[in-house]
Amino acid sequence: IHAYNTVRSFYRNQRFSNDVYPYIERGLHLSITGFSSSIWMIRNSATLLLSTIVQRIFGPSKKKDGEDNLSKKNSMTSREFFNKYPSLFHLFYQQLQQTTSTRSSIESLSSSCLFAILLILRRLYPSPLDGIDCSL
Repeated sequence: IHAYNTVRSFYRNQRFSNDVYPYIERGLHLSITGFSSSIWMIRNSATLLLSTIVQRIFGPSKKKDGEDNLSKKNSMTSREFFNKYPSLFHLFYQQLQQTTSTRSSIESLSSSCLFAILLILRRLYPSPLDGIDCSL
């Protein structure tokens, strides 16, 4: 629990803002896997860590009252996101597949990682280049 909170403090501190970018991928991995813990305090710390990292990646949520959509300033294309953080694609796929494989697992603790993944996927939008076959 203290480790989660210590890591979170590094992501929150403006003094380390440029230094933590190479570790965002690892932090998200730690946070998402922490959602599966049977210990509530670890899940809570993982939630706080996820919130801090999402804010570090996308910036603070700036949506107007009553709006459901996020501003493009607070989102990025899925292509850009998964190019920056390539191991997260596999992690998301693995967690989603594991959670949805059986009906009983959807009702278990492992399904709580779905909320973390969906929170991040909500901030992504399709790239204008998706579906175009070109060599970039």
